[in-house]
Amino acid sequence: MAFSICLRRANGMQRKFLLLCILGIVSISYLLFRLNKNVVGYITENVHKIHGRSTLLERQTTYYITENVHKIHSRSTSLERQTTYYITENVHKTHGRSTLLEQQTTNLTSINNLLMDEDLKNIGFESTERHEFKSPYIKNPVIYNENASKILESKQGRTKIISLHRINEFEQNWLYKENKYNVDLKRCPYNCELDTDGKKVAEADVVIFMCVGMLPTPDIKRRPGQLWVTHCYENKWYYNYPGDYNFWKNQFNLTMGYRLDSDIVIPMVRLGWRDSSLLYKQDHYHEIAGAKTKTATWWVRNCRDDRMDFVKEMQKYIDIDIFGKCGKKFDCPYWFDDFKCRHVFNTTYKFYLSFENAFCTDYVTEKLNKLFKDRTHIIPVVKGSLDYDRYFPSSSFVNGNKFQSAKDLALHLKELGNDLPRYSKMLQEKDRLSAMPFRGIDWCDVCEAVHTKKGRIISDIKQWSHSHSCTTSKYVPKI
Repeated sequence: MAFSICLRRANGMQRKFLLLCILGIVSISYLLFRLNKNVVGYITENVHKIHGRSTLLERQTTYYITENVHKIHSRSTSLERQTTYYITENVHKTHGRSTLLEQQTTNLTSINNLLMDEDLKNIGFESTERHEFKSPYIKNPVIYNENASKILESKQGRTKIISLHRINEFEQNWLYKENKYNVDLKRCPYNCELDTDGKKVAEADVVIFMCVGMLPTPDIKRRPGQLWVTHCYENKWYYNYPGDYNFWKNQFNLTMGYRLDSDIVIPMVRLGWRDSSLLYKQDHYHEIAGAKTKTATWWVRNCRDDRMDFVKEMQKYIDIDIFGKCGKKFDCPYWFDDFKCRHVFNTTYKFYLSFENAFCTDYVTEKLNKLFKDRTHIIPVVKGSLDYDRYFPSSSFVNGNKFQSAKDLALHLKELGNDLPRYSKMLQEKDRLSAMPFRGIDWCDVCEAVHTKKGRIISDIKQWSHSHSCTTSKYVPKI
């Protein structure tokens, strides 16, 4: 448009003016071009800046959120760790059977299981953690070695004195006389001191009384805060309370014994898993089974209970050799306890009748325990009040409670004993378990219990130990 104006004006003017006009138009065009470029550049640059700032803002926001999420998570994790540490350090101070206490005890057991692998292997065992089957009768022998002590760093709780009450000054407490495993308590995770002769009873934190030989009133004075524990190792038929036992009501705080509902459980059967590298090959068990010549045996002292009638009925269908006071004489004090005698029985008989003489809650005696001692290759035939299938692998024994009559049980043993592959497989499965290298009480268990169990007032100790704890015999009368 500017160029057409110059042409119209140039008709009446000189060429010089025309050139100046054209030059002006070019200059104006150039200025307009630069202005447009600067505006576009400015807009473009600032758009990039805005976009960059937006991106930076997004990154900063994301980083801030991420960083603070991590901080929150870290603080949460730290809080969890602090809470866990606090619980672990202080839960033993609390009382009662709380979930936290169970967790702490489980964690402590798991730690020791890990620490003990090599030690267990050295004495022929392997950790219960390797086996799915869990039972209060199948436990690791507790070995608190130097490495365990270092990792545990320090024992838990103040030292508690456990005093064993003596019936009289001439009789040593049976608990100590017969049970000395970890009796020094040096390697236990809790602090305890065992007063075996009752000399520190006045200052003791805990006093353990035997159910047998209880007097109408105690011969000791109880100090404030002292816990009294009653220990009943046998069933109610083996002991009784004084005729007037009123004093003992509202006196005991904890129970201790073979029953699984005891505060301190001391089972008569204590087994562990044999180190799998020590198991024989299947052919060896087959050879052991094939060498046996007789079906069953039974060693019994009490001849007047109905077990004898039950076994005599079984003898009509299978051979059963009875030894002891009620049967054949044998030059052995008790075949379980003599290696030479045990070897004879071990190589001769396929089954041993481990029949309990009383049907009492959780009652299973050392007879079963001894059948797992020193690789005794005899299958136990059990009969009693315990839920055997719940607490022992069913492949390691025959449950006599499942049979309606003595005849049914006898015929089952006959069939099983003649099935060599099946019977030898049972021998192999049974050999996975071994009796503990000690008898009865592990004092580390007792020490832990007195630190972690809450004392209470047991209103009537006789009602707990005697009422409804035993039933009449469940041996089926002979057909």
